[in-house]
Amino acid sequence: PRSGWCSAVRRWTVGVVACLVLAAAAEAEAQLSQPAGEAKTRSLRTIRLPVLTPIPDRVAGVSRQVMSLCGRWRFAVAPPESFANPKLDDSNWDLIEVPGEWAMQGFTVAKNTAAGYRRQFAVPADWAGKRVKLRCDAVYSHATVWINGHRAGHHMGGFTPFELDVTELVEPGRENLIALAVKRESLTNDKFTTFGSAYAAHPLGGISRKVTLFAVPGLNIASLHVVTTFDKDYRNATLRIMIDVANQSGQDVQNAQVGLDLTGPGKASVKIDPCAVKLPAVKAGQTLEHVIEIPVVAPAKWDAEHPNLYVVTCRLEAGGKLLEAVPRRFGFRQVEIRGNQLFVNNRPVKLRGACRHELYATRGRSLTPELWKRSAERFLKANLNFIRTSHYPPAEEFIDVCDELGIFVEVEAPFHHAEYILTPEYRRATLQHTAEMLQRDLSHPSVIIWSIANEAKWSPNFEASAALIREVDPTRPRIFEHYNIAAGDKLDIVSRHYPGPNGPAAVANAGKPALFGEYCHLYCYNREEVVTDPGLRDGWGRGFEAMWEKMLASRGCLGGALWGGVDEIVHLPSGEVGWGAWGLIDSWFRTKPEYWHAKKVYSPVRILQKEIPPPASGEPIRLEVANRHDFTNLSELKIEWAVGEESGTATADVPPHSSGTISIRPKRTDLAGRKLAVKFHSPRGFLIDVYRWPIGKPAPAADAKSEAVATAKVEFVQADNTITVKGGRFAWVFDGKTGMIRKAQLDGRTVLIGGPVLMVLPVKRPRPGEVSQSHSADIPPFNVTCTQWQASSVKTRQTAEGVEIHVDGQYKKAAGTYTMRIDGGGRLIVQYHFTYQEKVNPRQIGIVFDLPKACDTL
Repeated sequence: PRSGWCSAVRRWTVGVVACLVLAAAAEAEAQLSQPAGEAKTRSLRTIRLPVLTPIPDRVAGVSRQVMSLCGRWRFAVAPPESFANPKLDDSNWDLIEVPGEWAMQGFTVAKNTAAGYRRQFAVPADWAGKRVKLRCDAVYSHATVWINGHRAGHHMGGFTPFELDVTELVEPGRENLIALAVKRESLTNDKFTTFGSAYAAHPLGGISRKVTLFAVPGLNIASLHVVTTFDKDYRNATLRIMIDVANQSGQDVQNAQVGLDLTGPGKASVKIDPCAVKLPAVKAGQTLEHVIEIPVVAPAKWDAEHPNLYVVTCRLEAGGKLLEAVPRRFGFRQVEIRGNQLFVNNRPVKLRGACRHELYATRGRSLTPELWKRSAERFLKANLNFIRTSHYPPAEEFIDVCDELGIFVEVEAPFHHAEYILTPEYRRATLQHTAEMLQRDLSHPSVIIWSIANEAKWSPNFEASAALIREVDPTRPRIFEHYNIAAGDKLDIVSRHYPGPNGPAAVANAGKPALFGEYCHLYCYNREEVVTDPGLRDGWGRGFEAMWEKMLASRGCLGGALWGGVDEIVHLPSGEVGWGAWGLIDSWFRTKPEYWHAKKVYSPVRILQKEIPPPASGEPIRLEVANRHDFTNLSELKIEWAVGEESGTATADVPPHSSGTISIRPKRTDLAGRKLAVKFHSPRGFLIDVYRWPIGKPAPAADAKSEAVATAKVEFVQADNTITVKGGRFAWVFDGKTGMIRKAQLDGRTVLIGGPVLMVLPVKRPRPGEVSQSHSADIPPFNVTCTQWQASSVKTRQTAEGVEIHVDGQYKKAAGTYTMRIDGGGRLIVQYHFTYQEKVNPRQIGIVFDLPKACDTL
C-alpha cells in the first residue's frame, strides 16, 4: 500500500518510557529523511505506547461501566502530609471545580508546593471481579494519585493523558476516596519543555481536563486503532484494525474471538468480511497483538468538506459469551506527500488555517464540551479548514468535534521553546509526551500532521521523537514548527514562521510542501494605535489578502495558520492578563473585525469579475467564478441571488480547483443600475460568502452643492482678534492671532470648535521585552497632535469664490502654512504644507479638527 502501517500499539507502564521505546526510536532514526507514506510495512510491532484502554460502551454483567469524577472536589492549597488518609477530616477544606485551573478559581498555590484534591465516590457493586481503570485526561503538571490511602501512581506532564489500574485499591459496593497531590512545577514545566505558565501569563496548575473511572473485564481490549488505505483508483479501501487484547484475569483463556460490526454515515450498517476473528490462546498476564484487515467496497471518504464518519465496534467474546464491546470512530482517508504537495484521498489540498490555544476567558486552559464545539464552529464558519493546535495537544473532545465538522488538524506535541538539554530524564520526557499524544490521537481522521515542537532548539531529543512518530505512524507527515530555515527544513514538511511577502516564492522549489505554521500576525502589541484607529484592522486584512493570493499561486506552499485563532487573555479574579489580543475571536469566543477579513480572504468561492454589465435581451447574468474548494463541486452548494425584490436560486457545475460560470436569469429586464446579491451556502449548513454589485456602472452621485449655493455671497469681518466669515446659513469664526478655528456654526448650531491641527503619528511599537501582559480596557488613545503652535502671519482676503485665510507658523517639530478657503455654500477647503524637523517613521499624517461633545455620530 502507499501508506503501510509499519507498527502498532503495545502496552507501556504509565509515566515510564521503556528501554524498548528508546531502542526502537534509535532504530527508526535512520528513517528521518524518508518521506511520509513510504515506510515499509513491518511484520512485527516494535513500539510500546502508554496504556490508554479504550473505554467500552458495554461490559457484561455491569449496568454502568463508566463513571465521571468531574464536579466539586475538596481542595487545599497546602494540605498536611497525611492528606490522602481516608480518616482525615476535610470538611473545612475549600471546594473546587474539576476540571478547572485553580488560579482561575481564585486559589494561589505557593511555588514548589503540592496542592491537595480529595473526593469521595461510590464504586458500583457489580464492578467486583472487573478491572477498574482511572483515566486523567490532563493534570498540570505533576500528579501523584492515592486511592483509599494507598499510592496508585504518578504522572508528569500537563497536556497529555495517563491511566492507572486501580483494581486492587478500590472497594466495589462502598464509598471510596481518591486524593491527588498536584504540583505545577515539574521536569516538563515552563522553559525546559512546555513553557506553560510563562506562556499563559499566569501560573498554570490543577486538574484541567476530565477524570474518568471505568470497568473492563479481566480479558479486555487494551488498545484499539484503525488505519485506512485505498487502492490505486482510490475507490475501494482496506480497513486495518490494530487490536491488543490483555489478559488480566489471572487465568489462561483458550477460546476468545473478536466480533466486528461496521456502521457508516447515518449509522447505516456495512456488511464486512471477516466479521469475526478467532484469537489464539492468551496466557494469564499476556497481551496479544493482532492486526485485522478488512476490504471495504467504495466507502464514503472523509475529508474536511465531507466529514463522513464510520464506527467499528469490536466485541470481545470468550466461550461464546460477550465480555465487552468497544467502539472506535474513524474515517476513510489517506494522507500522502508527492513532490511539494500534500494529498488527501488523491487530491492536493491548501490549508486555510489558524493557530489555536486551548483557552476561554474565565476558564483559562480548561474548557467544557460546549466551548470546544463553539470554538470549532467559529473557525469552520470563518472558512478555515485547518487548525494548528499550538503549542500542545488540545483536549481530545476538540479533535472529536473537528472529526465531526470537517477540519484538518495538526496536533503539536507539548514542547514550546524547549531548551537543548540532553540528559536521559529530558530524553525520556520528550518521548513520553510524544507517545501519549500518539496513543490518544492515532485514529482521528482530522489529524493529518504531527508537529514535533514549536520554535524549540533542534536536538537529539527531537530526532528521537521524530523517529518514534515515524515508527508508530508512517501514514502522516511530520513537521518541526520554526522560523529558522535550518530547523524548519528537518522533516517531511518545510516549516516557516512569519515568512514575509516573498515567502511563497522562496519555498516554491523546496522539493517538499512548505507550511507557514505562523503568519500574518494580527495587530495586538500596538494597543494604543489599534484603539485609536480601528482602520488598522482593515490594513491588516488587505495585507493578509495579498499574502494569501501569493500562497495560493505557489504550488509548493501548502497553506498556513494565522497567528492567532483566539486572544491569549484570561480574566483571573485578580484582573486580566495575557500575551496578546492576537485572535480572530476574543477570549469570550466573540468574533472580531479580523474574523470577517479571514472569512472573506479564505473564502473558497471567488467571483472573478469586478463589474457586471447589463445582459443583452434574453440573456442571463453570467458570473465568472473560481472554485477554491479542495473536494467540493459548486453543484453541492446552495446558491441564492436577489435583484431588488426578486430572488431565486442558481446552480453551477464547477469542479474543485477550477473556474466556471454561474448563470442568473431574473424575470425583469430593467437591470441597469440595480444591485445583484449572491449568497453561497455550504452543504454543512453555514454561509460561505456574499457578493453584492451594481449591474452596469452606478449612476454618479448627486452633487450636494449647487452652483447657486457655491456662488452665494460670503464675506468676512475682522475685529477684536477674531475673523468671522458669514454666509446665508453659516458662520466661521477664526482666531486673528493663531489663525485657528474658534467655532463653526450651521443654522445657529455649533459643529466645530477647533482646528486645523497638524498630526504626525509615528509607528509606535513596544521595544523587545516591553510587551505588557496587562489588558485593561482603559487604554489611552494614541492621538497626539503637534504642539506649541505659533503663527507668524495671518492674512485674510476676499476672492471671487469666497474668503481665503492664509496662515504661516511653526509647531515644536514642524514649520509650514495653512491656506483655508470658504465658499458660498459654507464649505471649508484646507490646504497645508509642512516640513517636519525630526526624523520620523509616520503611520498617520493629517489634520485634526475639534468637535463639540454633542457631535457623537459620524
